[in-house]
Amino acid sequence: MRKIEIRLENLKDTRLEDIFENGQCFRWKNLEKDEHTGKNISYIGIYNDRAYVIKELLDKEKKDMIDLDICIYLSETIKEVNEEKEKAIIYNYLDIAKDYSAIKKDILENTKKTVGYKEVKEAIEYGKGIRILKQDKIETIISFIISANNNIPRIKRSVEYLSKNYGEKIEIDDEIFGINLQGFKENMYTFPKIETLSKLTEEDLKNAGTGFRAKRLVCTIEKLNNGFLEDLECLLDEELFEKLVLLDGVGPKVANCIMLFAYNRLESFPIDVWVKRVMSEVFFKGIEEEKITNDKIMNIVKNIKIWYKRIIMDTNISAMDIAAYYIKKSSLLAENDLTNLKLQKMLYYTQAEYAVANKGRTLFNEEIQAWQYGPVIPSVYSELKGCGAYRVSDFDVNTKHSMFSEPVKKFLDRVFDKYIRYSAWALVDATHKPGSPWHKTYANGTGDRHIIPQSLIIKAKLLN
Repeated sequence: MRKIEIRLENLKDTRLEDIFENGQCFRWKNLEKDEHTGKNISYIGIYNDRAYVIKELLDKEKKDMIDLDICIYLSETIKEVNEEKEKAIIYNYLDIAKDYSAIKKDILENTKKTVGYKEVKEAIEYGKGIRILKQDKIETIISFIISANNNIPRIKRSVEYLSKNYGEKIEIDDEIFGINLQGFKENMYTFPKIETLSKLTEEDLKNAGTGFRAKRLVCTIEKLNNGFLEDLECLLDEELFEKLVLLDGVGPKVANCIMLFAYNRLESFPIDVWVKRVMSEVFFKGIEEEKITNDKIMNIVKNIKIWYKRIIMDTNISAMDIAAYYIKKSSLLAENDLTNLKLQKMLYYTQAEYAVANKGRTLFNEEIQAWQYGPVIPSVYSELKGCGAYRVSDFDVNTKHSMFSEPVKKFLDRVFDKYIRYSAWALVDATHKPGSPWHKTYANGTGDRHIIPQSLIIKAKLLN
């Protein structure tokens, strides 16, 4: 057992109870309450083959800001330990880079004079501490299939059973942050790998308390084990939804949950009995609940999206969206030398430029890894690898190009004009300089394919 302790400081609009108790995840247990507020302020849970103890430190003076003390326990199956990488993993999981305060402020400013402003304001205040977790895709799919027509305690028991019987044990200390962990030491197991799950029978899954869902799980697990999820990351929302509902046990509600919690598709809107009940109380007062159809709810949701479409777009931009925009712009140039190699470096500098200009915020959420020839976004590389060393201008970008807000478009135009004039190898040389984020992460090859942390990217030396 290995242990790393880190602190995430000055977080706005973050409350652990709001994050872990809202039904988006099933592997977190509360440890202690704040004696003054009665809120749960520390949790223990499992993510990405790691056990975490997270403690919330309330800032009495800055009421909208808190610190998180986080202890990470690493499974013995994890051979290499890189503290920056571990910090980047939890940073990404908790979606720390996204400025939720700014998003909420923009939404309120853009909805002040619209019908429904009061309801939106109340909703924002009610869910003030929520962050959308970026969860493992396999675990999310399995967990939410189990969740269909089920309650949270039973869902948690089923997921716990599968983990304890087919996952890997993680050893933890008796105490951390002054919290006694003895009662949790026997239940710290990683979620089973898809290869392991694929060997389970319908009876094995029924023993986990999955009931009628066991048969559906067997079929879905087989598809997942055969590479069903490959290349789904770059699909448009509508395309991703249509793919996910092909899985046994995945209906519209579960598909939207998977899209929201595993793919970070922020326009997804899962509708269950509880959402319907809340919507009826706020938007359909006086109408019998059974007469409120999903179509009527989605009409309300569509209207709400119109109010803050710009904000949604600018917080759900993918690296492929930006890549497509750059490819399209480069195709109009008289001299076009935009290859996959050069594009990767331009995307890296786009993230760095945006972080410097926006107090460390990220423009896109995909991880940037340290490869031999510099920073790489794997999802974009995979999409364009068929182009080889040739220019990517002939790549079909029509389905990948999204409409950006005017401020983001102006920013991208500026970055494109700045970096397109450099050759691919000039950009490679720039990213390889000693002390650069790539150089620190790659570490002479020991950090090959490791994530370059945002905390380093914001310190990148930008080109003139």
